[in-house]
Amino acid sequence: MKRFCVLAVCLLSAAMIGGCSTRWVQSPVVDQENMKVSLEHHVVKGEIAQKKFNHPYEIDPRDLKVFLTQLDYLDEPAIYGDPVRKPVFQKEEIARLVPALTDALAKAEPHQRVQFISYNRGGGLLFKKDRKTRGVLFVEGGKRLNLAFSYVNYEIRERELQRFSPAEETRNPLEIKSSDTPIAAPDYTSHKQMADGGKYPMWMTADMDKIEQAAKAVPESEPQTPSAETVEPVKMDEPTAGDKQPAAQSPADSWKSRKADIKERLEYLKELYQSDLIDAEEYDVQKKKLLEQLELNSN
Repeated sequence: MKRFCVLAVCLLSAAMIGGCSTRWVQSPVVDQENMKVSLEHHVVKGEIAQKKFNHPYEIDPRDLKVFLTQLDYLDEPAIYGDPVRKPVFQKEEIARLVPALTDALAKAEPHQRVQFISYNRGGGLLFKKDRKTRGVLFVEGGKRLNLAFSYVNYEIRERELQRFSPAEETRNPLEIKSSDTPIAAPDYTSHKQMADGGKYPMWMTADMDKIEQAAKAVPESEPQTPSAETVEPVKMDEPTAGDKQPAAQSPADSWKSRKADIKERLEYLKELYQSDLIDAEEYDVQKKKLLEQLELNSN
């Protein structure tokens, strides 16, 4: 009898906890190795929370492409200096995401928003890292597009404790009030305002009419903003006849400069390894590549 009572109490407690829980339930739309897109709805006390999203919503793929291309974030420097402004998405990511997000918005019901996770390779001073970006997308208030991020280009590191706990990994992007990677978006967008007057650093809103105007201002043939990973060096103006031309480096001076550069890279690589930021395998691979460059230049 006691066992039955204990079991009954446990079941009742579990039911009460489950009934009071709040969670987001996902319905997959796209599940690929480099991208996951889902429709999700909010469940509170076992009931689907009714939202007032303007879904389903038909969005012009080109408008969405321009919007995503013009989104930047502020990234803290690896060693020192001011935050660096970088694109949120790489060109390849946008090509994958636009059709999937457009399709998901067209399928969404008024109580569903679109959740996505996008994977890419980038960052790093010596070699690229696997990274991921997670966020949600929805339209409300007529034609007001909302895009909020949980994290942007977070580096995925193997054999290392993840920065996010399971609860943090799936936390609601609309509740994030501080971030190391705040979004820096174009003028026609704005940060969602908090009740206390502050602004959410990872939640952007924009009127669809303004997004359409921004898209029209970008010619079809004009290349979009390049990724920070592939930005080419700025070319200086050609010197005039009165300007003094710098003396060309001799082969010996050029080789000296090259050796100093490789030595500096080797020292930094060793520093990363000793700080446990990379493992022994990564250290050996990159060290070998740098030494091969040294040998090649000496011949």
